[in-house]
Amino acid sequence: TKDTGFIPFIGDEQIRQLGQQLSLVTNLNLGGRDLLTDASVEVIAKHCTNLRSLNLNYAHNVTTTAICRLAQRCTSLTSLALDECENVTDEAIEKVAQSLPNLEYLNVNECVEITDKSVSCIAERCRRLTSFHAHRLVNVTDTSVLKLIDNCKNLQALNLNNCTQITDAPLHALAQSAPNLTMLG
Repeated sequence: TKDTGFIPFIGDEQIRQLGQQLSLVTNLNLGGRDLLTDASVEVIAKHCTNLRSLNLNYAHNVTTTAICRLAQRCTSLTSLALDECENVTDEAIEKVAQSLPNLEYLNVNECVEITDKSVSCIAERCRRLTSFHAHRLVNVTDTSVLKLIDNCKNLQALNLNNCTQITDAPLHALAQSAPNLTMLG
C-alpha cells in the first residue's frame, strides 16, 4: 500500500498526469486543494479502486456527480473527508451510504446542501461509523441524528456544532446509547 501524505501544489493537471500511477494508493490527502474539480475525482475513481481513505476537504469545485462516481468505484473507502465541499448534496451522500457500508469516518462539515435525508441514509447503511462530523449543517434535525446514534453503536466522535435545528434530545440519547463516545462537538 502507498500513502501519499500531503502533496503540495497539486491540481487537476497533476492528478491527470499521475493517472494509473495512483492505482496502488490506499490513502490520499488532497485537502486544501480548492482548485481541484470533478476531473480529478474522476481520475481518482477510475484508478484508485483500492483507496481506503480520501481527504477532499475544501475542494470547493467538487460536485455531487464526482462523489457519486467515486462511491461507486472506490468501494473500499472507510474514510471520506468532504469538509466545505458545498456542491455536494444529499444525492452524493446517499450514494456514499449505499456503496460504502464499511465507512467508519465521514466529514461533511459545512456541506450546506446536506439534509436529514442523507444523514438518515448514512445511519441506516453505515453502521460501522465511528466518526461523524457535521458542523454547521443547518438542514439537519434531531430526527436523523437520533437514527445515527441509535444505529451506529461504535460512534466515538460526533461533531454537530452550529447545527441550528438540533436540540438537546440527541444528547440524552448519547448518554444512553453511545458508550464509546470520546469526542462530542
